[in-house]
Amino acid sequence: MMKYACFLLLTISGALFGAPQRESLAVQEMRSALDQVGFQIHGHQVEIDLFQERLDKLENSVDKLGGQVRQGKQDRTLEGRLSNLEKAHDTLITDLKSLKGHLNETSTALTSCQTKLTQIDKQLSSDVKGLKRSLESMLALLQKGEPSGAYVVKPGDSLGQIALDHKTDTKTLKQLNNLSSDKIVVGQKLTLPQ
Repeated sequence: MMKYACFLLLTISGALFGAPQRESLAVQEMRSALDQVGFQIHGHQVEIDLFQERLDKLENSVDKLGGQVRQGKQDRTLEGRLSNLEKAHDTLITDLKSLKGHLNETSTALTSCQTKLTQIDKQLSSDVKGLKRSLESMLALLQKGEPSGAYVVKPGDSLGQIALDHKTDTKTLKQLNNLSSDKIVVGQKLTLPQ
């Protein structure tokens, strides 16, 4: 179980830092894995409770039979049953201790995963804020780079359509851009009247 949790954590960490577009998916996968570990812990707790009930019943039976044997009301058959019950009692105690150990390991793994998830969330938040600032800076630079009276020709554009869109005529556009014909090419920058 611990190996699975560590493998899952490493896989998700690699996905998070290797591909920013999959960050939210990786966080969701980590949360899903944590939920699964929580369900497993709950399952172990239910098993422990059931074993505890069985243990209590066996202890009561052992006490009753022990009292009967001591009082001489039963023969060797009861002593044999008592011996079997004591063995079952010991086995149950061993199983209960083992389950408690598994519960502790699972709880430790869950705590570790939650700590890692918190760290990843903080890192993601920081990275997203940094990316947002970078994108805003880049957008501001791009907006400053093009003069307001400029237009870049796109596929399907015609000089006539550009003139209509910018409330001017083709003659004015030709004069401003030193064009001898209506021919324009994609990517060409045209100066527009102010």
